Amino acid sequence: MMELSLSQRQTTNLAMTTELRQAISLLQFSSMELTAYIQEQALENPLIEVKEKAPEVDHEPVFQHRAYHSGVSPLDFATREKDIREDLWEQASLLDLPDVERLLMQYLIWNLDDNGYLPIPETEIADEFGRPQEQVTGVIEKLQSLEPIGVGTRNLSDYLTFQLRKLHEDNVLAVQIVNDHLELLADKKWRILAEKLNAPLSEVHQAVEIIQQLRPKPFAGIAKSPPEYIRPDITVKKHQGEYKIVLHDSYLPSIHVNTNYRTLINNNDQTAKYVKDNYQKALWLINSIEQRQATMMKIAEVLVEKQAGFFEEGFKAIQPLTLKEVAEAIGVHESTVSRAKANKVIQTPQGCFELNIFFTSKLTSESGDGTSSAKVKALLKSLIEAEDKCKPISDQKISDHFKTKEGIIVSRRTVAKYREELHIPASSKRKRLS
Repeated sequence: MMELSLSQRQTTNLAMTTELRQAISLLQFSSMELTAYIQEQALENPLIEVKEKAPEVDHEPVFQHRAYHSGVSPLDFATREKDIREDLWEQASLLDLPDVERLLMQYLIWNLDDNGYLPIPETEIADEFGRPQEQVTGVIEKLQSLEPIGVGTRNLSDYLTFQLRKLHEDNVLAVQIVNDHLELLADKKWRILAEKLNAPLSEVHQAVEIIQQLRPKPFAGIAKSPPEYIRPDITVKKHQGEYKIVLHDSYLPSIHVNTNYRTLINNNDQTAKYVKDNYQKALWLINSIEQRQATMMKIAEVLVEKQAGFFEEGFKAIQPLTLKEVAEAIGVHESTVSRAKANKVIQTPQGCFELNIFFTSKLTSESGDGTSSAKVKALLKSLIEAEDKCKPISDQKISDHFKTKEGIIVSRRTVAKYREELHIPASSKRKRLS
């Protein structure tokens, strides 16, 4: 006989609270971005008082970017893209957005890549904020309406399609080309395009002419302001035989809570509620900043320990290091480390780099030891720079070279992937006529 009974069960769920969302958002900011965010919060919250600090003098602001990079200089990012993001945020601030959409918009703007694309899937953003995907899509569409038009599209194909629908909506052939045949377009294989699209060659040429008039990237051709030197977020330097970590947060504005509003908290009216809400927001901000700084310092300490060879000898000694390894070392989730390393610049004895360069995948070597992908990229770049431009080295020959000369096992496909990440054309496009 089946019996019915009532039972109580306790479960634990992680809710995306306002405080947690703010902590996540702050973790991704560079020190300069965080300074701007604090000043913005002070304008919005009457209980927050900020006081500017004198510039720190503990380090020398030297910015030397070495030969290896991941496609864009960290200095270029820190000056050029910062200006573009500020301009976008100023435009977005004029929109009448609810608080949650305003937060979403800010998240989207600071997560644009160097070309102006948004690489994070809408579903992932919706899950992170605990909001319907339709709402996220709506905010992205608002972002794409800002100048430059189309900023926040997913990739080149999506951006070209966006422009075609705005400017040449009736040209179906052009849309088909950018959606499905970008490689053929890049290689100028018009006849193959015509065959695949079952279209006359003349119409393909007309569609291509239209496509060639489009902008290649949302951020392309935007006027750049003169370079301005900035402080790195972290400096690692050697002092009396030991490495010292300097987290450049001492120049952040100091935050205080205005106590003059305390007398209004005990009232039972809307004013009291307003004061209580803003008091809580001020505490959240202070706590989030403290958590951010503690996390950044812990990550820096792990990097100094795990990548000691790099700080002494440069990229030839960089070791494989994953997000998971660092997360386990400091007792946080991988996503926390991923966000913390975003948009950060580190000054080292080897030069100034994005923090991303320390997180490299592991490749197999013939000796059985691990070799970092960053090291392989550095070797790849040097190898191609020294090649005979009349007889450039193919990806397969590069793969063979790594195995026979360096003892590193790298497949042809991996060589091609790394080459593309370094923005190096294929051998057929590097060839020069003798």
